[in-house]
Amino acid sequence: MVIGFFAFYMCYEATSDLVVMLGTSPDRAGFWPLLIDLSIVNSALGLFTITRSRGRSVTEPAPEPEPSENGEGGPGPSRTAMTSLSLTERVMMWDRAASVVKERNPTSVRSQSARRARSLMFCV
Repeated sequence: MVIGFFAFYMCYEATSDLVVMLGTSPDRAGFWPLLIDLSIVNSALGLFTITRSRGRSVTEPAPEPEPSENGEGGPGPSRTAMTSLSLTERVMMWDRAASVVKERNPTSVRSQSARRARSLMFCV
């Protein structure tokens, strides 16, 4: 706690001296360090409240199925097996992954961007 207080005090003094050197009156120089430090504290608290769980029960995602021996039906080879794949096998694996993503997201990125462009045309 003492270290935090002295760190705040040193930061406050250095920032207020800098603000005075930049031309702000010494009467108002104390507000800038407070503004900066309080905005940092506010941002940190905001991030903390966004990321913490709010006591709700969070269901864990279903585990991914294990890849089969022939490579069909599973999520693909493991990370260590990726290095032993040939270029053609890697391309096929990424094509399978892309097709799964397209199946899960039926609206394509291209159609979304086209819709945005059309809506922006009417805003101008």
